[in-house]
Formats: sequence, structure tokens, C-alpha cells
Amino acid sequence: MKEKEQKKRSVGLVLLLQFIVLLVVFVLNAIMSGGVQEILIGIYHYIDVPIMISIPLFVLPAMLVSGTMKDFGRAFQIGRKLYSIGQIKKSLEAVEMTQRLVICGCMFPTLIMVIVLLYNMEDLTSVGPSLSVSLVAILYGVILESLLIPLHAHVQNRLTEALDVTDEEM
Repeated sequence: MKEKEQKKRSVGLVLLLQFIVLLVVFVLNAIMSGGVQEILIGIYHYIDVPIMISIPLFVLPAMLVSGTMKDFGRAFQIGRKLYSIGQIKKSLEAVEMTQRLVICGCMFPTLIMVIVLLYNMEDLTSVGPSLSVSLVAILYGVILESLLIPLHAHVQNRLTEALDVTDEEM
């Protein structure tokens, strides 16, 4: 019984720990690149509001139109509540779709910014800053995907367990 209780909390704990590790790496990078005083300036280089807005604007409408928003939300509850095999499968498909949408949602602004960068190559002083801004979208995608991978694994494991229980009952 304790093992099942432990598994129920594991996804939330893993996601929280991953977020903390990403935050610590970010802060250490900012400190090492210029000291504590430069942290605020360093944070500025990692924040791009248009990209932060464009990724959800790319992902959320597709999830709403496909009807997977509810299934994606259920993926966070699997393990805490009992769901049918069909519901677990739908949640797994929703997480997989979200993963693909996040990758596309991050690559789209990156490609647009690289095209603009290549178009404006006359000014070589702007290449470095423009390229770094275009890579921020990929960084956001990696962060989001690193949070979705454990969720995918969790739902996949619950589906396997549910199928195993069904096989044992037969």
C-alpha cells in the first residue's frame, strides 16, 4: 500500500525537483557570468515576452480544437484517482500531442527569427544578439519538454499497470 501511495506523489515531486534544478542552474549561470549584481541583467537575456506569449498561443488553441485539454489535465490526476483504461489512453495521447505542439510552437518563432536575422545580415553587429534571442525559444521548448517527459512516463506507467491488472483478472 505504501508503494502505491509513494507512486501517487512521485510525478508532482519529480516535476517540482526538475523545476528547482532548472532554476538553480539558471541562477548559478547568472552568478558565474558576472556576479550577483549581474543577475538581473542576466535574467533579462533569458526573457522574451513575445515568445512566452507565442508558445501558449500556438499550443492552447490546437488542444482546445482537438478536445484534448481535459485529457491533458487528467494526466496530472492519474495515480491519485481511478480512471478507466480508455481515459488513461486518451490522457497519454493528449500528453504526446502537447509534447509535439510544444516543439513546433518553439521552432516556429525560432525559424522566423533566423530568417529575419539572415535577411538583415548587412549589420554584423546585430547577428549575435539576434541569434541569442532566436535561441531563447528553443530554450523554452527544452524546459517545457523536460517537464512533460516525466508526465508522459507517469501516464505510460499507469496505463501499463492498468493493462497488467486487466490481464491478471482474465
